[in-house]
Amino acid sequence: MAGSLPSTALALAPAPVPTGSAELAEAIRDAAALTLGGASETARRAGEVPATVRRLAPSTCRQRASQLRRFAEWLAGEGAGSADLADAAARYAEARFSAGASIATVGGDLSALRWFAAAAGIAGAARLGAEAVADATRDADRRRRGRGQARAIRWADADRISRRAAQDGLPGLRDAALVAAASDLCARISEVAALRVRDLEQAEDGTGTAAVFSPKTGRGRTGYLRASTMRRISAWTTAAGTGNGSPLFPAMDRWGRLRQPVRAMSPRAVADAIRKRAAETGIERASGHSLRVGSAVSMADRGASLVAMQQAGGWQSPDMPAHYARQASAKTGAVASLRPEDQWA
Repeated sequence: MAGSLPSTALALAPAPVPTGSAELAEAIRDAAALTLGGASETARRAGEVPATVRRLAPSTCRQRASQLRRFAEWLAGEGAGSADLADAAARYAEARFSAGASIATVGGDLSALRWFAAAAGIAGAARLGAEAVADATRDADRRRRGRGQARAIRWADADRISRRAAQDGLPGLRDAALVAAASDLCARISEVAALRVRDLEQAEDGTGTAAVFSPKTGRGRTGYLRASTMRRISAWTTAAGTGNGSPLFPAMDRWGRLRQPVRAMSPRAVADAIRKRAAETGIERASGHSLRVGSAVSMADRGASLVAMQQAGGWQSPDMPAHYARQASAKTGAVASLRPEDQWA
């Protein structure tokens, strides 16, 4: 991969073209400043934000600016070197992992670098740091298998959880609807907590859609809800008497009554409800993320493309659905599909 920035780079990569690591660090600092400017609505309205930055949500601008600054500071501290961004990204990832950063954190840092590289027109930008992350992911998988990892709750298990929860009075009706909706929508717990009754729309065939807003990305998407999920939601909202403007899943007190004034469950409370209902069904080691992961794995089990999974779960890139679904992908890959079993083994 060409490490230097081409002279035809976009506004994120100012001329002259960096020839060493110090110049590259300075170019990335400048890019961070431009990116942070994208968080200003005033600057956006005034047309002072490059198109590459304007496509990002303001919260994403702030996050990427921070990530780019962190990389630039590390690169400047490395001393004299070449302007090879690919080599620097690999060394940066290794340094971050050595310092104890998580795969998600380093993956986010590298995503910001890939975005910068793509805007700068650097060939091979999509592969920046990919090998280092892949190695770290394999190591983390081995460690998780050793101590037990939070399990994925696939679609069939989510339905079992909902059926059992629905037998537990008003709190159970809420949690049955919550589990079914979160699984259908492949939703983050923060997205589940943000849902309101008015976000749902029912079709003539009984299925529904939900306008899902992600506090994490600042973006929205439309998700599909099965007819059975809509029936669970209807049973819950009818029993609770929730209005159109109410949170879809409001907080409840220890006696199973809606808290007053009515307010939405927190993301932590959503995660607690998922763990509790999963445990009651005999599913241990569940987490608030289990339904989202399990939905991704279920889609992969049924041959969904990474693009379809990305759209269903609201991921900004196919990296995470690919990460969650790689075991299912292996089972449906070329070897599994084409190579026959040894009948004599």
